[in-house]
Formats: sequence, C-alpha cells, structure tokens
Amino acid sequence: MTKLAELTVTERTTLTRNLTILEKKGFILIEPGSDRREHQVTITGQGQVVLMAAIPLWEKAQSHIEKGLGENRMGSLLKDLSEIISFSRKA
Repeated sequence: MTKLAELTVTERTTLTRNLTILEKKGFILIEPGSDRREHQVTITGQGQVVLMAAIPLWEKAQSHIEKGLGENRMGSLLKDLSEIISFSRKA
C-alpha cells in the first residue's frame, strides 16, 4: 500500500480506507502479497465497467475546467501541482 500511496500522492491510511470501500463495493480485490507487509490490488470486472463509465464523465469535467480557466491558467495550475508533488516526495 505504501508504494500505491506514494504513486497517488495519498496518505497511506486515507488510501487504505478508500480501497476498503472499493473492495466492499466489489470494484477491486485486495489480496496478500509475497510477505505480510505487501498487498496486491486488482480491479475486478465490475470495477472495469464502472471505470469505463466514469472516464467520459472525468473527461467532461476536465474539459469544463480547462475552458473555464483557459489554456494558460490551466498550464500554470498543472505545473504548480507537479511542483507540489515533487516537493512532497522530497519531504
């Protein structure tokens, strides 16, 4: 979970709580890894269906934000967020 938390820039306990919800809904499977500290997270068929339905909605929301902010502001925002992620990984 630690690697996934780092990859998604999410606090580990928050990630675990969110993954538990997804698992209860049947969207993912959480299985033991090669040792007791590791877990394997896999998307289920049901999770794939929900993800595919969500992607167009996400793209529509992203497009709305880009249109509202404009190309320059959106570029600046993404650059700033990338810098914040870099700083957080160095902490």
